[in-house]
Amino acid sequence: PVIPSMAIPRTDSGSAAPDGLMAEMAGIPVPMQQLSAYVAYLDSEPIIVATEGEESGVKIFTLDDVRRNTLPADIEKLLFEKLEQGLAKANSAFDYWHYASIDALQLIVSEGDSNKICLIDHFCGAAELRFPHTLIFQKGMGRLSVVERFRSAEEDNPSFVSHALCGKAQTRLDYHILQNLNLSSRMIRTSQLEAVRNSQMSHFEAHVGAGWVKGLVHADIPANGVDALLNGMYFAKGEQHYDIATVQSHTAGNSGSRSLYKGAVDESAYSVFRGLIDIAPKSEKTDAYLTNNNLVLQDGARADSIPTLEIHTDDVKCSHGSTTGRLLPDHVFYLQSRGFSQEEARTLLVEGFLLEPASITPDFLQQELQQLVAQKI
Repeated sequence: PVIPSMAIPRTDSGSAAPDGLMAEMAGIPVPMQQLSAYVAYLDSEPIIVATEGEESGVKIFTLDDVRRNTLPADIEKLLFEKLEQGLAKANSAFDYWHYASIDALQLIVSEGDSNKICLIDHFCGAAELRFPHTLIFQKGMGRLSVVERFRSAEEDNPSFVSHALCGKAQTRLDYHILQNLNLSSRMIRTSQLEAVRNSQMSHFEAHVGAGWVKGLVHADIPANGVDALLNGMYFAKGEQHYDIATVQSHTAGNSGSRSLYKGAVDESAYSVFRGLIDIAPKSEKTDAYLTNNNLVLQDGARADSIPTLEIHTDDVKCSHGSTTGRLLPDHVFYLQSRGFSQEEARTLLVEGFLLEPASITPDFLQQELQQLVAQKI
């Protein structure tokens, strides 16, 4: 079902998210004028599917449209082609389990240029298992920006979430995901991104919730003139365990990619970051860089960083950097000398460190991340 955008409750200023459960799912208020489409899920059920209409150039389809056989013929053909391609790339039991169990499908089709955002909210309630799948198609020239957020109910409602993203940039594609599940939940996710010649794509992920997360972001760059950006942040505390991996795969020359991931670990948390830059033969003039910085806030916490380069050709510019350290007492003292308490100084320093990769995200997402980080310190 497609609900006109006017069906979304607004204040007079148009700056508030829907009331009640929808507001809780959405987190902080989101200006509706910034959205080209909004989808809200309660477990696997789409509660709201709303678009601005044909003028926005963005169409949203869900699993209900597939079941009812109401997809346009060209979209249906494209959907099953992409699902078959994704299944062909599956290389683990979790991948096959995901494709066999998809219970929520977000199919986003962009046919024009929009400076607005497609927002997807997932609220995991009573369901113990979730298998959402996001597909993004750019059929025309222009920009598409997508934000996807995951939240869950109280700790006594654990969920296992297996999420997959497949997207292909035609001109410019920006994708951002925020994961804030409860600590009893677990998440596995994969992102498969691809770009055509002279296009731009960016991917941002943030993990502050869930007790255990394993993720992979794979950017495939098979054409010249592509500019790819992979950014992320993660903050693990208590017994949380995060295992994050990225792959910048260049199979054509004259292209560039950048990756910046920052993480913090506190108490007895453990994080692992694995980054790979893979340069195929005959991919000359490639410019790629990978950075991972970690902040250890207590003695019992641990952060591992494993950056890797695999270069199979000459005339490329590729490098990586990795640091793991603690807050410097001099920095804390400086802020205290300016009137901040020790707790306020630590909060400001951790926020400033972690939120740098989020500078590419919309303002409302940056505000939400700042609140979540401050609450967790």
